[in-house]
Amino acid sequence: MKKGTSFGAPTLVETELAELVAELVPCVEKVRMVNSGTEAGMSVIRLARGYTRRDKII
Repeated sequence: MKKGTSFGAPTLVETELAELVAELVPCVEKVRMVNSGTEAGMSVIRLARGYTRRDKII
């Protein structure tokens, strides 16, 4: 994962899975592994806020 950000120490299996996902889905540039649906939802909200430059989302 050349230019990604790591929030923990990924295992070999996680790295291989991320590379496989990026290979199989052409529009995927980065993969982030999370531990729960809540964490995934929070990540999506933060991404949407950063992309739109808005503080509030519906």
